[in-house]
Amino acid sequence: MLRALIFSLPLSLVLSGCIDSSIRIVNSTPEATITSPVTGDSFIFGSSVTIRGAVFDANNSASELSVSWRLNENEICADSQIAGDGSAECNLSLDQPGQQRILLEVRDPDNATGSAFVDISVLYGEDPVVVLLEPLEDAIYDVETSIPFEAQVSDADGPISAINLSWESSAGDDLSALPVSAGADGIASASRPLSVGTHTITVTATDAFGLVGSSSVNIEVVSDPDNDDDGFPASEDCDDNDANVYPGAPDPFGDGIDQNCDEVDGVDLDGDGWLAPGQGVAEADEDCDDSDASIYPWAGDLAEDLVDSDCDGLDCDADQLNNAYFVVCAEAREWAVANTTCQSYGYDSLASVLSLTENNFLIQLSTMGTGSLWIGFSDRSSEGNWAWEDGSTAAYTNWASGEPNGGSGENCLEFIGTNPNFENPTLWNDAACDQSRWWACSKR
Repeated sequence: MLRALIFSLPLSLVLSGCIDSSIRIVNSTPEATITSPVTGDSFIFGSSVTIRGAVFDANNSASELSVSWRLNENEICADSQIAGDGSAECNLSLDQPGQQRILLEVRDPDNATGSAFVDISVLYGEDPVVVLLEPLEDAIYDVETSIPFEAQVSDADGPISAINLSWESSAGDDLSALPVSAGADGIASASRPLSVGTHTITVTATDAFGLVGSSSVNIEVVSDPDNDDDGFPASEDCDDNDANVYPGAPDPFGDGIDQNCDEVDGVDLDGDGWLAPGQGVAEADEDCDDSDASIYPWAGDLAEDLVDSDCDGLDCDADQLNNAYFVVCAEAREWAVANTTCQSYGYDSLASVLSLTENNFLIQLSTMGTGSLWIGFSDRSSEGNWAWEDGSTAAYTNWASGEPNGGSGENCLEFIGTNPNFENPTLWNDAACDQSRWWACSKR
């Protein structure tokens, strides 16, 4: 009976039961994409941005889906809707600095979800920094010259290449040909002439976020400038790029520069090669009498002629021999006092005599006779070790026979001069340093 019942069921019913037992319905996962911005984009703190995305689901239409937006896990744009084409937007105010993650999530009616995210940077938004290096503040330029323009830029919020530069002159000159961007080193430079008048030059830097920085200088463009600001325009100044060169300036002799524009190196009224005393003239270059060409430093001198021909302040015989200048003073002094006197008048010390030629020259120099002379040879520091006071090498000596013989009691050297105990006045003798003798100085 049961078999008869089974076989009596419609075939369609039997087949239907078999098919239903094998069907499995699969729900696909919805997909989400953020189309704008993209990972790595930067924005300024406090600005607003529109986030755009798109969603798709193979099993459901856009109207059956729902979306949610999050910023760092915090829900935003709760009322965001999906358009018929699957697009969705979120208007976001960026009030948190630093790295931010924006998440878009889509959900279908069966609670299946898909998501996408982007990471952006929110910067505090510092203005770009621009500094005008040239032209120089308060500088005066010639209308005939090409004036240098140079600016240096930097920006904490982005690359230098994103900065746009614009230039302006308050006098209305067209500066649009000047560079609109800086190089990798942050420098933008060029040059061009400007019209006569007062100019306030301004350079403005605008970065990719629209933030602005600027720098200005004031300059003067004239037809006859005073470039070195020495009070003389270029037409009157023989060197308008050097503030130390102008008509009437101090003009030291011997430096190779005509500071006072008189076509002569120095102020030398008597033409003897030495400068008249004055502002800017070194003492070593001064002429003690610039009205007399026979009077100048190291000119030689005669004792008791009442003229200080060599400008040393001494009334003694003096003259030059090769690279040494000697003076002989017929005034009796102790050795140490005479040595100090030499140094106080600009000489190295008591004279050093380094050759037979110098020896003979010195003894013959005095017009006052041949009195014994102190010179700068002594063994005061170390008995028996004779040395020149000015540090010269003791390679030449001219001791009289048997000299030196005074031991520790005679430590200073004298030219013998007219001493009756010696036949040759050019020979040397050791004597007690506290004796009074004429004296000779030298300058090398």
